[in-house]
Amino acid sequence: MILLNKCIKYKLGCIQIFYKIESNVSILKSYLENLQTKLDRTKNKRYLVWQNTQTCFKNRIRSGVIVNLQYKDPKLFLKNAFKSFSIQVRKQLQKSQIIVNAAFCGEFIKPQTAETSLKHLTTNNQIIDYNIDLKNWYKINIIEKILKKFDDFQEKDSGWALLRILHLKVNINQYTPINIGISTYIEVPEFIKKSKSVINIKNNDSYCFLCKVNCSAC
Repeated sequence: MILLNKCIKYKLGCIQIFYKIESNVSILKSYLENLQTKLDRTKNKRYLVWQNTQTCFKNRIRSGVIVNLQYKDPKLFLKNAFKSFSIQVRKQLQKSQIIVNAAFCGEFIKPQTAETSLKHLTTNNQIIDYNIDLKNWYKINIIEKILKKFDDFQEKDSGWALLRILHLKVNINQYTPINIGISTYIEVPEFIKKSKSVINIKNNDSYCFLCKVNCSAC
C-alpha cells in the first residue's frame, strides 16, 4: 500500500508539472499576441484571437487560448469569445462526443501595494454531445461558472482588482463512455502484484466489476 501511495503521489506530481507547463505556454502566447498586435497596425482592430497550444495529455484532442486584445470587462470578453470557442468545438463534434473545460486567466493587482499576480479561474470537465445547444451550454458551464468564481474571488480577497484579461484557455478532451458489463481485465505491473494492494481478479465473463465488489466484501 505504501508503494502504491508513492506511485500515486509521483503521478499526481507529474500531472501538476504538466498543467503548469501548459499554463505558462498559454500565458506566453497571450503576451506575444498582444505585443504583435501593438507592433502591427493592421491587427489593431482585432478584439480577440484563437491560438493553438501543444498539450501534454494523451486524451486531449485540442488545446488553445482565446487571447484577449481589447476587452476590459470579463463578461463581455467571455460572451464574445463564444464564436472562437464554438468553431473549435464544432470541428471536433463532427468526429465524436467530447469533454470540455476552460480556464480564465487574468492579471490582478493590489492597488495599495501595486503587487500583481496571475490568477486562473477554471471550470470542471463537461460532456458535449452532437445534439446539445452549444450556446446555452457555454452560457451555463463557462460564462456563469467563471463569473461566479470571479465574484467569489474578489469578495474573498477584496484587496485584489482585475488589471487585465489575458485569455480563456479551452481544453477539448476525448470522451470514452464506460462500457458497463464488458470484461475489461488489465494485467497490472509486477511490482503492484507483489504489493498485494490492488484487487485484480481475472475472469472470463462480463461480471468483472461484480467479482471485485464481492471479493472486497469478503
